[in-house]
Amino acid sequence: MVTAADWYDVALASDGSKAMLLLEESPWLPMYRAAMSLIPATDQPIVDLGCGTGRFARLLVDEGFSNVSGMDFSRKAVAEASRYVPEAIFGVQDLREFVVNDEIEGGTVFTCLEVLEHLEDDLDLVSRIPAGLRLVFSVPNYWSESHLRRFIGPRDVFDRYSSLLEFDAWQMITMTTSHAIHVFRTRRRADCL
Repeated sequence: MVTAADWYDVALASDGSKAMLLLEESPWLPMYRAAMSLIPATDQPIVDLGCGTGRFARLLVDEGFSNVSGMDFSRKAVAEASRYVPEAIFGVQDLREFVVNDEIEGGTVFTCLEVLEHLEDDLDLVSRIPAGLRLVFSVPNYWSESHLRRFIGPRDVFDRYSSLLEFDAWQMITMTTSHAIHVFRTRRRADCL
């Protein structure tokens, strides 16, 4: 039986995958830069939920962020991330089972780039971010074979996540004439516990 993790092992970490391109060749580099610009200059931990092959982590480390970690349920993607960004810490973790440990620092920033549209239980993942902590995330305005939803405009995103998140910044990154990615900086609401 082929699992979702198996599918992503092939989709993310096989030869010819766009996710295996070097950072400077990645089609997602503009989105990575936009997301990074929304992270406060800090030495606090950054936890990349659904880190894939580590290209965003590479950008963070290259730009001076010193406490970067990531997790993904694709073993091959995590192996590639560990090879590509040895300065960061990566682990295999199914985000549907992710639990924040009690030792999380108050300034931790969570990132979740091009992940939420793939999860049936995206709201559950967002609800597990500790109250008051930052979440920088992206979602697309277009369909792809693995997308369960798309977000035409920011109102669609607010409607889905505003019960859990306070929004304070938004950027739209144009990928092609019909494809764009919304990037948001948010804080996990404390009034919805």
